[in-house]
Amino acid sequence: MAIREYSIAVTTTGAAGSATGDEDSSDVIEGELLDVYLGYHASAPGATTDVTLKVKGDSDNILVVSNNATDGRYTPRQKPVDAANAAITNAHDRWFIPVKKLNLAVAQCDALTAAVTATVKVRTP
Repeated sequence: MAIREYSIAVTTTGAAGSATGDEDSSDVIEGELLDVYLGYHASAPGATTDVTLKVKGDSDNILVVSNNATDGRYTPRQKPVDAANAAITNAHDRWFIPVKKLNLAVAQCDALTAAVTATVKVRTP
């Protein structure tokens, strides 16, 4: 096993306070997601900037950070289910990225180059 880092930078376009953008990871990723560090452009508006990270093509969001522009590290976890697909409410588990790309989307920002950069740390098999 090894630990690898992947970076995804999103450039936003549009009007101030409503600019959007999204970017896929350049690499296909497989492994357990350990953490995500979000680095914001110094001019990103903290009152409105929204960030969403997910596995490309999947509907479940791994991480959603709303109305924020403060750099920070996040350790997203998912809620496991039992064999009958019932939620196990008192536990959390790491996300497993199944040999796919990640997608980082930014909304309600200003038009900025590298408005948000996500550095994703993954334990690979």
